Amino acid sequence: MANTKKVKYLGTQEFINTATGEVEKFNVSSIEERDFNFKKVWMRDFLATMDMLGTQKTKVAFWIIEHIKKDNTISFTYDQITKDTKISNKTISVTVNALIEANFMKKAMPSVYHINPNIMFQGSKDQRCYNLNIYQDLDAPKIELSTQEQLQQVLNSINQLQKTAQALQEKLAEELSEKEKSNQTITKEN
Repeated sequence: MANTKKVKYLGTQEFINTATGEVEKFNVSSIEERDFNFKKVWMRDFLATMDMLGTQKTKVAFWIIEHIKKDNTISFTYDQITKDTKISNKTISVTVNALIEANFMKKAMPSVYHINPNIMFQGSKDQRCYNLNIYQDLDAPKIELSTQEQLQQVLNSINQLQKTAQALQEKLAEELSEKEKSNQTITKEN
């Protein structure tokens, strides 16, 4: 889908020229920025039609498309697809790997896949952008820390928490001292 601007002709309107005071006619149009170059497809009917034509791999792909959730993810096991489609785990595996290779989807965690929002998405432009960020973050390198580095991070966190706790204790002591002084003043007045 390309993001384009659509110009819509609204007609002619009369305006007063502020320099001359004369009434002049102008063509008026509006410009809207929108997603463009897409086709609306009724998935259930489309999938039923394609299912009549397709191979086993196509049936697996359509099963996946049919079960995509609103957050552009799908959760499944091969056994679940086999139960619904009567297709072998080997064919399902080949199809899933082909869809990953084609960048149709990425594995987010075991049995959970995120669908590429550049290929398929249902929702607003902002939701699509959010999902694009999630999809792209799935490729971010995972940094493996050594045990020593992990320990150092924990110790640094503990040190920072101790400083925060100390500052809160001092603030609490000040507040209690102020409250105590305030109570002494009230007692002396009575």
